[in-house]
Amino acid sequence: MEWDFFGIETSNYWFGKFDLPTDYMRLDLIFILIKKGFENQITISHDICTRTRLSCYGGHGYSHINKHIVPLMLERGWSEKNIEQILVKNPANMLCYLN
Repeated sequence: MEWDFFGIETSNYWFGKFDLPTDYMRLDLIFILIKKGFENQITISHDICTRTRLSCYGGHGYSHINKHIVPLMLERGWSEKNIEQILVKNPANMLCYLN
């Protein structure tokens, strides 16, 4: 399970008419999945698809998850173990998967 779009709740999403959750909402939903035992199946990400998303142009930049999302996780009661699992271990396991 992958959660994308961190940091773009204030952006106009042009692929259709639907509301994007805020980063706070995403974290709350992911935390529910963690409590239900899906912790080892979750990764998160964000996009830098245009230069306006780069920090030098006023966007959130490549460091958004480490700089803004991780502190929110800690504020909302996530453990260091939860954070390491989702940001380090799960992506490593996914990238090393062999059939």
